[in-house]
Amino acid sequence: MPHTRFTQEFQDEAVRLALTSGRSRREVAADLGVGLSTLRHWLDRRREREIDDPPEERQEDMAAELKRLRRENEILRQEREILKKATANGMDRPCSRVEHGRAGLSRRQGAMPCHTRPQLRLSPRSGLT
Repeated sequence: MPHTRFTQEFQDEAVRLALTSGRSRREVAADLGVGLSTLRHWLDRRREREIDDPPEERQEDMAAELKRLRRENEILRQEREILKKATANGMDRPCSRVEHGRAGLSRRQGAMPCHTRPQLRLSPRSGLT
């Protein structure tokens, strides 16, 4: 098969058709008389050009997206720190009956203070007042 050269305008128009026509790439390639692999090559080359040098409106979108992602990243970092501290304090596990007893709760009183660290209660007899 002879090696046919296509103009840059023809290649650009073929890529535009492939992206916007709603038809399959195979149909577009057949209609234009080019091979499917050739059309894919043109599409890949355009995608690489856009990655290397995005259009102005896309750069603004990317800047806004970057700002949003940085904000989201900071929130996630803060949440992770909170979870790390909660895990270090033992708040990641259910409390035991012993811990209920230390907190001065009976089983009927519920489990509300379960996930707080037991408070050291000083009594007059302990000598630590």
